[in-house]
Amino acid sequence: MNRKIKHPWEGRWTPPSVPVVVMASGGLDSTALLHLLYLEGLLKAIYHVNYGLRGEESNEDEDFLRNWAVAHEIPFHVDRVYLEKKNADLQNKARIIRYQGVTSYMASLGAQGYATAHHSGDAIETFLMNAARGTGLDGLVSLAKENNGLYRPLLLCTKEELLLWAQHSGWNWREDVSNQELQYTRNRIRLKVLPVYTEAMPQAAQGLAKTVGHLRQLQHFVQQQLTIESSGYLSEFPGYSLAKKLDWEILNHPHADLLLRFILQPWDQFDPEAVRILRTQQVGSRIEHAQWTLWSERDSFVLAPTKEREIESIPIDLTEEKSWNLSASYWSSDAWIDSAEWNFSLSQVARLSDGSMGSVVQPVLAPASSLCVLFWRPWTEGDWMTPLGMKGTKKVSDILTDAKVPSFLRKNVVVLAVSQEPGEIVWIPGIKLGASVAVSKGKVRFWKPTILYL
Repeated sequence: MNRKIKHPWEGRWTPPSVPVVVMASGGLDSTALLHLLYLEGLLKAIYHVNYGLRGEESNEDEDFLRNWAVAHEIPFHVDRVYLEKKNADLQNKARIIRYQGVTSYMASLGAQGYATAHHSGDAIETFLMNAARGTGLDGLVSLAKENNGLYRPLLLCTKEELLLWAQHSGWNWREDVSNQELQYTRNRIRLKVLPVYTEAMPQAAQGLAKTVGHLRQLQHFVQQQLTIESSGYLSEFPGYSLAKKLDWEILNHPHADLLLRFILQPWDQFDPEAVRILRTQQVGSRIEHAQWTLWSERDSFVLAPTKEREIESIPIDLTEEKSWNLSASYWSSDAWIDSAEWNFSLSQVARLSDGSMGSVVQPVLAPASSLCVLFWRPWTEGDWMTPLGMKGTKKVSDILTDAKVPSFLRKNVVVLAVSQEPGEIVWIPGIKLGASVAVSKGKVRFWKPTILYL
């Protein structure tokens, strides 16, 4: 059955390209969207959050939507998350909860998109709020018609049009009295600020809506140009897919601040001036945020996850004639090998299958008979080594510096140590072997880390 219809505002709304899950409250806007998408055959399911903020009225909203869904044979899902009105930043918390919830529900259904009932009035309110906060162009037009699977089909419609639409069609909906409460910034703008605007300039609402539309077109153009201008500055870090290299040359671009914000936006809000200062600081300096950190390295910036990897310490009992499989990452000349595994086992033969005495990647170790246990663990400050072929000891931190291991990767370097505590290191994979485990005359038992895969 073809359920598509003509309506009085044909062309005023933009149907999504795929069936969607609708985030519905039961109010006028979302109920109108439910009817329109249902009539177009594009309503896949309904998602609702009952926050319990209005007591029995909140439950009645839920019942209204459930009954609507049953009557129209549409899947319905509700999350009950009770919030207290006295919660700080209540509206933002509620927003995070419902967007996380609908994303999860959408994934469970295998849906390709979800929709909200934002209209032109919402876009105007968002524009005024973000303009007052000093946002950039993206913030002024943050409500887009489509963005990564989120659709806003009613964004070109006004609240008045939706009301006439619903009345014309005989639709029912729920009224949320909290929309009249002035404790919320958005409500104050809607109920106090916009009426003053309209009184002073009767065309204010239409004019602001046009301004948002023009800015949205400008933003689209700017995004295209920024994409072109930023090409080539950001690249993958060799061997470490989680990290990105950011070329220092970006600071010489006449619009460096814009490019920095654009390039780094997917990861975090890094201040361009702070990035410029970072360039003048020593290697290893960084700007650290909760999720991502920007490092100053030898020849570029590096963007890497802030959270350190959890590396397990493994004791290796040399008195047991068995083998161990050891996993780790290591630095090889000028690249990071992110995943390697060795089989660490006992042998009576000092040479490898290729006839060599090994390398810094696959060495032959001959520990003293008094050494019973070695530890496969992350290196730490205070570790030292007597490098093979050198006199005296050297700090592991200095060895890593000499090997040009990038600062942001050092926390992931694994070593073979004499003890759990800071102390002697006998092998830094890919970098150095210690003299205390070197093969010498009279040795008859050897330990070989044989690489299995990279």
